[in-house]
Amino acid sequence: MGFLLAALLLASTAYARDIKCAPGLQIFVARGTNEPPGPGASGLLAEAVVDKIPGSAFEAIDYPASDEDPVYFDSVRNGTDAVRQSLIDYSGACPDGKISLFGYSQGAQVTANALSGTTIAWSPYPESLKNLDSLDARITKNIVAVALFGDPTLSPNAKYRKGTADVNRQGIFHRQDPSGLDALGDRLVSYCDTGDVFCDAGSDPNIPAHLHYLENYSTEILDFIVRQYEGGAPDSSPSATPGDAQSGAMRRARVPGW
Repeated sequence: MGFLLAALLLASTAYARDIKCAPGLQIFVARGTNEPPGPGASGLLAEAVVDKIPGSAFEAIDYPASDEDPVYFDSVRNGTDAVRQSLIDYSGACPDGKISLFGYSQGAQVTANALSGTTIAWSPYPESLKNLDSLDARITKNIVAVALFGDPTLSPNAKYRKGTADVNRQGIFHRQDPSGLDALGDRLVSYCDTGDVFCDAGSDPNIPAHLHYLENYSTEILDFIVRQYEGGAPDSSPSATPGDAQSGAMRRARVPGW
């Protein structure tokens, strides 16, 4: 047993040595369902942040982002674990490193799950999920900004909601207890627009609403992330008004899937 523990510790230390600590902002990006491997459309936002904040870098969360093979909730479980492990590993290797997370659609769900913990209560596939507590504050303390788009687990009246959707509506897999996310305070924004059937369940469907967050809100999201990185005031989260001017990269953003 002692030999096994020592081997595991050595392996963990060796892995941690491979992590490069970003002198600027380290960004973890979780793509939406059925986007090809990589950062997905949110990668354009990450690129824009890297251009704005010297020494920054981004990494795509490695998970299936699928709805059939594997089934959605298996993919969610894998993504949740991957986000949590990425945060744990980076925080261990870079204890003073500043972190940001972006998540789109299923990517928003796995990011929120990783931060707040999750319960199997709302899953039609209980065997696919496990109960998780909120991520330890020693890990989350260096997270300066989290931006979610079209989160299926969005809770009604959550403090961190942005966008045009009715705040009394909720995501199709809404989170019963958002306290783990509330703990992030003004470091978290979650965008949901009217008609996005994944975060605005029960509204008249408007599929384009789920696809255009990065186009509609690019400038204010960028400003929010930069201010948070620089230690902006608590009320520095962006407004919910769409249609800001966009960078060329952000105008190209499209989300193929959900």
